Amino acid sequence: VDNKEVKTNPLHVEVIKADLKNRKFLLEMKISKNEVMQFEAIKLEFIFKRDITQDVVDLRFLPPKFDNFWVKEGKKQKPYQENNFIVHKMTYFIYPQKSGNFELNPARVDVGLASQQRDIFGLLRRQLNWKSVFSNPLKITVKPLVGAKLYGHFDIETKVDKKKIKANEAVNFEVKIKGNGNFDDIDEFDLKIDGANIYKDKPIVKTTPLEDKIKGEFSQKFSINSDKDFTIPPLKLTYYDRDLKRVVTKKTKAVNIVVKGG
Repeated sequence: VDNKEVKTNPLHVEVIKADLKNRKFLLEMKISKNEVMQFEAIKLEFIFKRDITQDVVDLRFLPPKFDNFWVKEGKKQKPYQENNFIVHKMTYFIYPQKSGNFELNPARVDVGLASQQRDIFGLLRRQLNWKSVFSNPLKITVKPLVGAKLYGHFDIETKVDKKKIKANEAVNFEVKIKGNGNFDDIDEFDLKIDGANIYKDKPIVKTTPLEDKIKGEFSQKFSINSDKDFTIPPLKLTYYDRDLKRVVTKKTKAVNIVVKGG
């Protein structure tokens, strides 16, 4: 200003360690382990405790940003009482899509507390005051997975509705994968059969949260027709087996289809 540099006065803020014993609200973020492999499921828990003496009207949960992770909600849990606290637990399963070192920022719960206040006429009014509670951050080290992009345990099978058909009649063929792991990373299958017309549906993936893992099922259907005998080739599935701790490839059997009058 007028060729002179003008500055504000400094403001000093002192941060002291929180007294966890006497806090009315607590939010903790926990993971099953800090070092994992790429695509491995990580169980992530959010534990929120609130003092039973507090008049809580509303709760709003804001999880951290999950950049570079696939996210699945875990099994629902009902709140329960523990000493003088009501405990809320929320479970997620996160799947790292990249290797490296990552940090999950603190989660947040906004607590709506009821309070009685007098208005300008001296009348008591019930109002809602909001308080934000933050969790701890978490660090995760993800090691690269070589030779596969699926982690867990999977079984693959195929079936056809018939093995003998008339010329240009369709065979319905289906592939199913069951087990536990990162089902959303399974690629759809392609079939190549000389002289056959192949129509395929988009895969359907269904997952169910269990206590410590996500159970899943992948299914994809095909319709195949031809005017001569043909063979549906074997399908392969490669994954890192979490129990065997190595890359495993499972393969289905070829299916021979006889075409009458072809």
